[in-house]
Amino acid sequence: MLIRDARAAVRLTEGEARRTASAVLADLYALVQHELVWAAEPELIWVVADRSMSAAHDADRPLALAGAAWTLAMVQRSAGDLDGALELVDEASVLLRPRLEDGDDELRAMYGALHLHAAMTSARDEKEGDALRHLDEGQATAERLPPGYHHPWTQFGASNVAVHAVSIRADLSKSSAAREEARRIDPDTIPSRERRARLMVETARTYHQRNDHAAALDWLERAYPVCNDSVHYSPQARQMVSDAVDHGGPMIDRRSRTFATLLDLPV
Repeated sequence: MLIRDARAAVRLTEGEARRTASAVLADLYALVQHELVWAAEPELIWVVADRSMSAAHDADRPLALAGAAWTLAMVQRSAGDLDGALELVDEASVLLRPRLEDGDDELRAMYGALHLHAAMTSARDEKEGDALRHLDEGQATAERLPPGYHHPWTQFGASNVAVHAVSIRADLSKSSAAREEARRIDPDTIPSRERRARLMVETARTYHQRNDHAAALDWLERAYPVCNDSVHYSPQARQMVSDAVDHGGPMIDRRSRTFATLLDLPV
């Protein structure tokens, strides 16, 4: 219904009003992509991300283009196109950079979100220097935002930077450093339940990396009631639970099998 109404608004307006409607439509497609990523087929997610980019081009506004680039790059990274995702967010951040001084908090937050995306993508490509450089830029950007600010749909803000710091170090196989980062975070400062659960999943990864299946399972069990989708649909979380079943030993056998059943995993 919302998409239909937004598309109608684009068709029925002209000039600046049409560009505004197109920018709203681009953001709406980005929100739809967030929902679909849990359960939809990859082809549908690609279509939605592509339509977000198309609407952003019609809007011809830097912020809309940056948001659509962030969304499409998420899909590219999930598909394994790390170079393409990095290129897209780098181009978008270059577009926003000259506007940071005069831009509003939403623009600065989007700029920071692009750098967090680049940091995560670089870490998955095992480019530690690039990952930490982008993370530092994201941190510096968060410090320029009002205390407690979070972007409405990327959730960029100080607490989200902190969660990404854990994820990035986990991706770089620096489990001890990742746990140290996690210990500094108060989960209550994270407004998004999905991101709070993600912090726990990332903490579980740091224990899984040293084959401590009991500790990894414990953190996944904590994450599930916070946001079960963050565990149920996470390939990494599902793999950790499977490994706990296969390699966790008698002490956690019943717990791991019960949890695996909850996630519809074979036991």
